[in-house]
Amino acid sequence: MIYQFAQKSFGIAVFILLLSGCDSGSTTNPPATFQAEERFIGNLSYPASVGKLVVGNPHGFTNVSGLGTMARIDYVIDRRVQASSFDLATQELDSIFLTHTLAPDSLVCLVSTPFRTDIDYEGNLAMEIFGETDLVVREPNQGLRASWITGTLTSNCGDFSTEIDQHQGSVRATSRKGPITATLSLGIGGFCYCFSDSGDITVRIPMGTSADISLKTESGSLSLSNLSLVPEVETTREIRGRIGSGGATITLESRGGKVTLEGF
Repeated sequence: MIYQFAQKSFGIAVFILLLSGCDSGSTTNPPATFQAEERFIGNLSYPASVGKLVVGNPHGFTNVSGLGTMARIDYVIDRRVQASSFDLATQELDSIFLTHTLAPDSLVCLVSTPFRTDIDYEGNLAMEIFGETDLVVREPNQGLRASWITGTLTSNCGDFSTEIDQHQGSVRATSRKGPITATLSLGIGGFCYCFSDSGDITVRIPMGTSADISLKTESGSLSLSNLSLVPEVETTREIRGRIGSGGATITLESRGGKVTLEGF
């Protein structure tokens, strides 16, 4: 069973009148656009047996912190709507909310998808979750920042950025042209797989990490620094070898972007 609590942090929306396309030589008045903004605060409680959280947010950026409490999610949605009238913009704010579906071992949380194509919706989502939860961030979304997660993180951010910080679990991140950056620690059996069509990939790991590594690109560039590599292959298109005694796996590939692996 899931328990949900939510509230609006502002009692009323903030209205902004936007005039687009104005210039001194215009002979016609452009249509007015009205904007409403509101912060929506909520939380979810779910069974402790759930070990995976799936998140999707087509309306904005998603920020996930792993410093939360077991079996509970605290979240904030900064909602914004642009429409042809104050009343319509205010009314449509409530079209942006967090839906949730409970499966035997996972919880799926999606920011709702309003049906009006003549209205501009935005909903930036911030969540605080239990760090040992496996996290999946799926398309569509407009980018991700995740920090202090110790479970396995899987993401596909398409054309938007992926930022992973203070991570102590495995990572599987993909994109089309969005950049991927990650700072993480990997133990024995851990992995970091990052793939992009044209985005840059930058991964930072402790200098004492032991891992089998593979860096590849077709038309981009490769960089490895501050790590003692025992190379098997070392060319401008591929670097493959081992750091330390192995045990973890790091595979980074961007067809057209710059691939960087560095120690700190």
